[in-house]
Amino acid sequence: MFAAVAALTMFTLSGCSGEGEGRPSVDDLSDALSRNDSLFGPSMPGGAVECVAKLFHDSDLSDNALRAILDEDADYDETDEDSDALRRITGHQGFAECVAAQ
Repeated sequence: MFAAVAALTMFTLSGCSGEGEGRPSVDDLSDALSRNDSLFGPSMPGGAVECVAKLFHDSDLSDNALRAILDEDADYDETDEDSDALRRITGHQGFAECVAAQ
């Protein structure tokens, strides 16, 4: 599921976070997401990017999954837990509000 959503939304970006460095910050995730015009389109306001980054950061996504987002790791082998967490995030009303309201 993680790979499918990542491919669908294209929200992975390059960043320098190695495995074992802890949870990426909201700022790191926001920076990565904002550099990718294909995430929601080039007109996505910064507030929406920050909102989505905070949802990802505060979610049950593993640190490894968040680093895969930063590192644009298309080969990331998501766990069932990460797939479930991503599904909860993207299906959550807060996600739609982030994207629509900002």
